[in-house]
Amino acid sequence: MADEVEYLSLADLEGLQDEVLEGCDPSVDANALPPIIQPGKYLVNVKHQEEDSGKWWAAKKTSAQSATPNVPYLSTDLWCTIAENAVNSREYWGRRIPFNNVMTLVMRDGSTGVMAAIQGLGKGPELANGPQTASRQCRMLSELLQSEPLVGVEVDWEASWYSKEKGEDLHDRKRGVKHFKKDEDGKYIPELSVDSDAADVRAFVRRWLKVEEILGGGEGKKGKQESKVASAPAPVTPPKPLPKPLARKAS
Repeated sequence: MADEVEYLSLADLEGLQDEVLEGCDPSVDANALPPIIQPGKYLVNVKHQEEDSGKWWAAKKTSAQSATPNVPYLSTDLWCTIAENAVNSREYWGRRIPFNNVMTLVMRDGSTGVMAAIQGLGKGPELANGPQTASRQCRMLSELLQSEPLVGVEVDWEASWYSKEKGEDLHDRKRGVKHFKKDEDGKYIPELSVDSDAADVRAFVRRWLKVEEILGGGEGKKGKQESKVASAPAPVTPPKPLPKPLARKAS
């Protein structure tokens, strides 16, 4: 049932006897960007960015100029939402970090980005017990994501200097908090300049972690976590049925 709606004119507003907005602070910049998520380890709920299940996976090929040209692979984009859990700083609850281009492309060490996500979700043994095909890895990850499961991530920062006017990077991208300074409170400062050019700083997910690794205490957080009651129950809702498998394209 839709909420009841009543429209008011300026004259109606003039005579309206309403209550003071509790907690409203007019000195706050309501248009300011939220503070960047500090580097560290967090519990997040993960899901596909795309709502349409028919667009979860994109079929791509490596470029002709790459070290391994014209190799086909599947890719998806994910959202990692900071969970409302005691091990996470409350100021970040509900904030989302994109994890783009999670791929089935095989790396030099024999891993894939999709494999890393599945292992982080604690299903590595199940993945290993079967053929390592792109379609199987993709379907397995999508099945796991149906309940927006809880998983651990390590968040890091990167700085870039892309110029829209010139259509190119002014300086080489720098990844990792080692490039950033800390303030008096021990928090990293999201500011970095090269030749007086200020960088755009963003948070990104460096790697997946099992929930147990977060609840068991991470670097710099162990004391805090031991003093908190953290709950990370396994999803109880059954996964939704997946759409039919992706049609294979003729090569």
